Parts: sequence; C-alpha cells; structure tokens
Amino acid sequence: MTDRRLEDEAQRGEWAKELLSNTMLQAAFLDLRKQYFEAFVAADGKDDLGRFRLQQACVVLEKVERHLRDIIQNGSLAKEEIDILRRGGERKRFGIV
Repeated sequence: MTDRRLEDEAQRGEWAKELLSNTMLQAAFLDLRKQYFEAFVAADGKDDLGRFRLQQACVVLEKVERHLRDIIQNGSLAKEEIDILRRGGERKRFGIV
C-alpha cells in the first residue's frame, strides 16, 4: 500500500470513529432498532413479507455499524504502518519480517 493510500485509510478510520461516537447517530441507530422491533412484534403473523423486510432492515443496520467498525480497524492498522514507515522500519509482508 502506498503512503498516500495509508494516509487515506487512516483518515477514513478517524471519520468513521467520529461517526460512531456521535450521540445523534447512536440515538438514531437505537431508535431505528426499537421501531423495527416494535413493528415486527406488532406485525400480523401472516405478514411474512412485512416481517421479513423488518428483519432485513435490522440486518442492514447491523451491517452499517459493522462496516464503520471495520473502517476504524483498518484506519488503526494504517496508522501503525505509517508510524513504522516514519521511524524508518520495514513493512511486514505476509507475516514475514
């Protein structure tokens, strides 16, 4: 990975971290989960499609959060690699020093 790409990954990680720590976004995720759950419980037992869509909405919400956490993790790894390069160290490739 080039130095520029590492810096981009590190920056994306910081942005994702800011997003996930944002209280408004956390409240929105919580409210959506609550609304989806309440709608699922209230749904007619015969409404398979409606319940399926609500379940899918919950899955998508989880995937968004997981994706942001993955970006944070990648950003942290990119920062570590940038630090190693700035100290003049060698990059590890495939676990081999």
